[in-house]
Amino acid sequence: MYDVRFRVELRCGASESSAEGRGHTIRFSERGCEIVGEFPAVLDDSVELRVYVPDLGWPLRIDRARVWDRQGGTLQVEFQGVAVSEIKRLHTVIQQLEAGYATV
Repeated sequence: MYDVRFRVELRCGASESSAEGRGHTIRFSERGCEIVGEFPAVLDDSVELRVYVPDLGWPLRIDRARVWDRQGGTLQVEFQGVAVSEIKRLHTVIQQLEAGYATV
């Protein structure tokens, strides 16, 4: 897992309504991430993420992530639903991190 800051938007949907939150990653990997911010999500919620990676063009879209831990304003999520095209972009981000790509 890489210690890196990416801006994140999170959407937590219920059958009749949805809630949104914003924050930033503090750790990021191919399998999930740790996010700090103000979020409506609780344990075992499925959330949708948009991760804003510098120089990637448009946000990385994670269609479904499961909240597996929450401590105050910090969520740990596991990526569970990622489109094939987004998996390729996710791999690109990880390769850049492995190469020492610096983010703001």
